Amino acid sequence: MLLVLSGCSVTSKPKIPTKIISNKMSVTALKTDSTGSMVSSIPNASVQKPLSKGSVFAKTDFEGILKTTYVKLVFVNVFKPSEEHILIVGDKSKQNPLGGSSETVEPGYFFIELPVGQYRIINAAIPVGSSLAEEKVDVGFEVVPSKVNYIGTLHMIGTKEKIKFGGIPVVKPGFDYSISIIDEREEGLKMFALKYPDKIGQFIVNLMKINIIQEGDKQ
Repeated sequence: MLLVLSGCSVTSKPKIPTKIISNKMSVTALKTDSTGSMVSSIPNASVQKPLSKGSVFAKTDFEGILKTTYVKLVFVNVFKPSEEHILIVGDKSKQNPLGGSSETVEPGYFFIELPVGQYRIINAAIPVGSSLAEEKVDVGFEVVPSKVNYIGTLHMIGTKEKIKFGGIPVVKPGFDYSISIIDEREEGLKMFALKYPDKIGQFIVNLMKINIIQEGDKQ
């Protein structure tokens, strides 16, 4: 049986007057310099060095039991499944031993660089005692080269904790949740210029997409 997560939708906050072009298009607040490169025309967005990799600018918004010391997100390159990336959102000092490489960002808006490609967020976890409560998720996004890819706000609400049976270990903690993607591009553009004035590049809207998870796959 297919389970559609209860909040699987893309919503928008009320828009403020700003000229923005739709998905995968550059915003008009960026202009072309004498070399043909796209640079921000927002005040204080200084030109220092171009972005050589694809970059991701996004926001996390966790509520309910997910509003905790940190949330661990695991995502993979669709065409290179062994290429696993771990993003920790929250207080690094409170983390359980994670193993492997990970990157820590603060809750809210964040900016990271990634190899070009198609990605899926496949897992979300929160600390529960000395272990982690984990759940599978299925959220896709794309990283376009030499661009600042705005992928939207990942909004997740943890509704209740639960105990799952099966796998290793046989009994393990989990949680129920709802998930949605919010398009806050106008606010996002302003926050990008404010938080990262030394970064330049074409700012494009490339929103995350939520897919359907089979009930058996969530175990």
